[in-house]
Amino acid sequence: MLVAAHQVGERQLQHLGDLGLLGDPDAPRLDQPDEREDPVAGHEGADRRQRPDELDVVAGEADLLLGLAQRGHAQILVGEVLAPARERDLARVAAQVGAALGEDRHRLAGAVEDRHQHRGVGLAGRVHRRGLLGRQEQLAQLCGGGHATYDRAMADVDDAVGWQRLIASLAQWSRTIDGASDGMRVTDHHGFVTTITPAVPDRSLVNDVVYWDRDELAAAYDRISDAYAGAGIDAWTVWVPDADAQTAALLADRGHLLDSDPEAMLLDLETVERPPEPPGFTREVDPVELARLNDDAYGLRNAFARALEHLEAGGLFLYGVEEAGELASGLVTFDHGEDCSVWLVATRERSRGRGLAGALMAHAMADARERGRTTSTLQATDLGRPVYERLGYRSLGEIQLWEKRRR
Repeated sequence: MLVAAHQVGERQLQHLGDLGLLGDPDAPRLDQPDEREDPVAGHEGADRRQRPDELDVVAGEADLLLGLAQRGHAQILVGEVLAPARERDLARVAAQVGAALGEDRHRLAGAVEDRHQHRGVGLAGRVHRRGLLGRQEQLAQLCGGGHATYDRAMADVDDAVGWQRLIASLAQWSRTIDGASDGMRVTDHHGFVTTITPAVPDRSLVNDVVYWDRDELAAAYDRISDAYAGAGIDAWTVWVPDADAQTAALLADRGHLLDSDPEAMLLDLETVERPPEPPGFTREVDPVELARLNDDAYGLRNAFARALEHLEAGGLFLYGVEEAGELASGLVTFDHGEDCSVWLVATRERSRGRGLAGALMAHAMADARERGRTTSTLQATDLGRPVYERLGYRSLGEIQLWEKRRR
């Protein structure tokens, strides 16, 4: 298995030892002398070992790594050196070796530590999308920045990074609404976050689990289930990227049913154009009023209003259109790293068909770009997806909601 510890600065090479612990501790690493990969044939002198600052000048790196893999090494950690004034492309090596090995025999993970010395380059090749969210998150945390710092260095957002940003923002939404109703508690665990909302025990959308490490989720499943039962929750759910069949199977075995499968979507904010403001446009929206609008628009019987009754506007960006003294359309966004996450998009039935939500979205995204965000992520229903596609959002795939209800 090839693991590319991608975009690691010269001053951060000391972290490569820690990164290696995520896999086989005996795996060969190009930042250390090791008879399994040094000396590098065809470039260095006889018996000379490779130094970390020479990683970028290896000739025939792909042949070297592929040869190691074929000789039976389970894992090879490739570190890319980025000097402050220039960029390297060792990611190209990872892509070449991965292509030779075949998709099922390699995984790419990314890690970066932001020392404000440089901005990195994006992954050279696509990876099996959504296949390594947990590993990416662990790598980013070990490098000292968490997923927000990991995001800031990405120049080209492909599907794998898009998923990583979406999951990170989804988890951050849970933290943002923590305490928004009596008894609500959001808890961070290693590899996942849980939201428990006793005010709405029958609605799984506000009693949910967001994970980025499926192994940690599986190991803690019984503890999670007991926590929801102990809080009197009748329905809870887990957000599962559609490529993670392993977690879906685990949940199905534990009695979860596939409740819905909204589309995970990503937008490059460079493509956004600000439209004219629609009549009644406002950025002064009460978040609880927006929650009530969602309940009315989607027939949720005050679920959001009960779950978010104490939600405050701090850190949120709210948009709305008022008609006849009431909120006709609205949404809320927040920033996490370079991503702008979109929530609670709704339009009253009698006000639909006039492009109100689309206009609000465009203004929200233009504002996000001006704040320095580079992408936006969201989860789209069938009703909302055409609106987002017209704005330039593209699909990453489905993010499934696996719900468990008390019998």
